[in-house]
Amino acid sequence: MRWVWDDNADNRIVQLWHLREKLSASGKVVYVKFFQNRATFLSLKIFPSLLRCLNDGYQLPRQAQQLLQLLLEDSPQTTKSLKKTTKREWGWQNKDFEGNLKILWQRLLIVGVGEVDDGAFPSLNIAATEHHFELLWQSSQSMTAEESDKILEKWAPKDSLLRKQVVALSKIKKTKRPTKKTGTIRYQDLVKQP
Repeated sequence: MRWVWDDNADNRIVQLWHLREKLSASGKVVYVKFFQNRATFLSLKIFPSLLRCLNDGYQLPRQAQQLLQLLLEDSPQTTKSLKKTTKREWGWQNKDFEGNLKILWQRLLIVGVGEVDDGAFPSLNIAATEHHFELLWQSSQSMTAEESDKILEKWAPKDSLLRKQVVALSKIKKTKRPTKKTGTIRYQDLVKQP
């Protein structure tokens, strides 16, 4: 197959693209850019455990927190509109935007929820996980580390590539308390208290 999106594209590529959009908007799976930084569909059964594991003790960098805050205030938004806002509000260059978006994807704090015709090429709609999958978010917040590990062991055994990526990412923990100098915020600080 010729993996190109143009007038001469293989119809199977086009069908895959439309299937991705349909699945991401369905709510039956969670669409993220996670495994090897590629489009990944995750089961609703494993998602809260992954969310818990990847964010326990992790401190979100200030710029990633700003980007997440945009989505917490107004979700979903297209990548195109988010990029425009971050450039206008904070003077971010493309590399700043892409780097901080990648952090949010890796930590499963954002999800893809369909797409919007936004020019020549459809633009992915991105939402804050906390808003779009509220029940899964709440489940991750009430889960203990032991419960999370038990679920991960069942659905992503230690020798699986998915588990290896989760372990690698979960080792990146910034345990310092947030200060004005670091401009960071802990995951626990993002969780709304009842």
